[in-house]
Amino acid sequence: MGGQTARPEIEPRNALDFFDGGKRALLGVNGTAGIFCSFPQDHLSITQCFGDSALATGLLIICALSVVDKKNMNAPAWFYPICIGLVVLAIVCGFAHNSGATINPAKDLAPRLFIFLAGWGKEAFR
Repeated sequence: MGGQTARPEIEPRNALDFFDGGKRALLGVNGTAGIFCSFPQDHLSITQCFGDSALATGLLIICALSVVDKKNMNAPAWFYPICIGLVVLAIVCGFAHNSGATINPAKDLAPRLFIFLAGWGKEAFR
């Protein structure tokens, strides 16, 4: 709700109009929707994208839980964010090519609603 309320204040409409001539496209040479949310590569199916996201999210959960488990590493608390940050970096570097490394499924709906309302239309949900 807050993100949609702040949308008119932060949307770079002038820069987008300059780049794509006012014609909003998801992908391609003048595609600008990928700035706000992730879209899969053309050669991937929905099943492959779901598997990619599920695997990346599962790896994040397993690694984060193994870092904070006192019986596993017994690392000091200040080390948790560093280690989990490195895990996120590794997952994003490994999975970003296919579908943008969506390791948090909740981060996808609000940006899609934004691009739907900002002029990309129903293609935002393809």
